[in-house]
Amino acid sequence: MGGYTGFSTRIVPSWTQPVLPSPAEVKRQLLAAYQRKQDAAPTPKRPRKSTNLVAKRPRPSRSTSGRKNTMKKDGATTIGAHEDRLHSGAGQVLSIPSPELSPCESRDKPKMEEECLKEQDASRIPNDSRLERHQSTEFKYLPTELRHMILKYIVWVFVGGNYIDIMTLISLPEVMRTCRQIRSDTMHLLAQIPLCLPYPVRDRPDLKIQRQIANFKTIYGASPRYLIMRVPIIQYFEYSTPEELKRELRSVIRTYGVDEKAKLLTGIIVGQSPPTGSGNCIASITHYETALTRGATRRDKWITKIFLYSQLQIFNWWTLLSISSVDDTLTFELKGFTDWQMLNLTHDWRDEILTQQCAIASFLASVIAFDPNVPNIKVTGLGAFLNIFLKAWNGIPQEIAAWQEYLKTRDGFLLCLLVSWPFPESFIKWEMVFDDPSEAHARYQACDRDLLDLKDLSTQDWAKRVWRARFSRHQWQFVD
Repeated sequence: MGGYTGFSTRIVPSWTQPVLPSPAEVKRQLLAAYQRKQDAAPTPKRPRKSTNLVAKRPRPSRSTSGRKNTMKKDGATTIGAHEDRLHSGAGQVLSIPSPELSPCESRDKPKMEEECLKEQDASRIPNDSRLERHQSTEFKYLPTELRHMILKYIVWVFVGGNYIDIMTLISLPEVMRTCRQIRSDTMHLLAQIPLCLPYPVRDRPDLKIQRQIANFKTIYGASPRYLIMRVPIIQYFEYSTPEELKRELRSVIRTYGVDEKAKLLTGIIVGQSPPTGSGNCIASITHYETALTRGATRRDKWITKIFLYSQLQIFNWWTLLSISSVDDTLTFELKGFTDWQMLNLTHDWRDEILTQQCAIASFLASVIAFDPNVPNIKVTGLGAFLNIFLKAWNGIPQEIAAWQEYLKTRDGFLLCLLVSWPFPESFIKWEMVFDDPSEAHARYQACDRDLLDLKDLSTQDWAKRVWRARFSRHQWQFVD
C-alpha cells in the first residue's frame, strides 16, 4: 500500500516506521522554535526620558540608640525612617501626614504580614488538580514539527501496518484523550490511512462490533478516503467422510458470511440424472452437501472447489457502517484465485479458465448491482488469470450496439457472462434440489430469477448499467 501516502495539510506520512529524532535534534528544534518566537515578538519601545522635578528621597538618619525619632511639626506626624517626604525643585520639604497606629494595630501588624506571606507562598504552589491539568497540556505546546513527528510515531505503533483493520478500532489511541487540539491532529492522521474491512461480518453485531462502528464514525465519518475489502471468491477443501464434508462446509459458510440457503454455481454431480443442454447448475449449500455425501467414503479423498453465485454479502460491512461513498480508492483483495492456480489439480486448462471467468463474473456483477459510490476501484489477487482477463475486459466495445458481434468472439465470453449473470434462467437454466435428503437422485428445476436483488430489472437496463460501470462510473485497475 505504498501508494497511500500524502497529506493535503500539515502532516505528510509515508506510513513506514518513523525515525525518532535524537536528543540533540530535539534540543535544536526547541531552540529554533524559541528563537522564531522571539523574532516574531514585537520590539518593546524604550521609555522617553523626562525631567524629574521630584528630588530623590533622602535616606533617613539613624539615631545612636537605634530608636525611631518621632517629631511633630505644624500638626503633621513624621515617624523617622517611615516618613514620606517630597522635595520640590526649590528644595522645600513637604511632609505628608501618616495616620497614627493604635497600640493594638501596631502589635498585630507583624502577624498580619506573616499570614499574608504564607497565603502568597501557598498560591504559588499548584494543587494536584492544577498540576495534572498543566502536565496534560504540556505536549500541546511543543513545536509543531516535533509534536507531529511524535504523533506520527504513536499512530504508527497503534496501527501496526499500512492500513487500519476495523478490528483494531475496538479502542482509540490514548493520546486522543489529552486535549482537543491533539485529538484533532491524531484524527487527521488516522483518517489518511486506508481502512481494511475483514470478511465476513455478523448480521447482528455484538457489543464489540458496535464499539468498532462508533470509533469508525468518529475517525472517518461516512466517507473514508481509502477502503480495502477482502473478498474470498473461490473456496476449495478436502474431505473423505460425511463428517469431514459437513465440517468443511460449515467453515465455508463462516468464511463467506452467509447461511445454508446461499446459492452456489457448481457442475452436475456425477451419478445424478443431469438434464440435457447444460454442464453446470445452481444449488444451495444444503443441497450441495446432500449431493456430495453420496460419494463420501472413508477409502477415497475428494477435493472440491465452490464459489457463490452472488457476492453481494461482501458489502455487509459497507451497509453496517453506513458508508455513503469512498473519496479516493476502493480496493478489493480477491482470495482463492492464486491458491487454486497453485494447486493445479486438473490438466484441462479450458475448464480452469471457464471456472475463473465465472468466478470473476460473479464478483463484477455483484459490484455493478450494488453500485458503490467511488471514483476508483482497484482489484488485486487475480494471479495468472490476469492477462486472460485483461484481454477480455479491455476488448469490450464502447458502443452497446457493437456488443452483439463481440459476444460471438472467443474473448466475448466474459461480457456474455456479465450481461447474463442476473438472469441464470437464460444460460444455466437448472437448479439442483433434493426434496428428501434420503433420496438417491436430485431433481432439477428451472433457476430462480433475480438472484442479485435487482427487482425485475430488464436485460436492456442491466446492459446499460454494465456499460456505465465499465466506461463512465469507475476507473478500474487490475493487479495480479
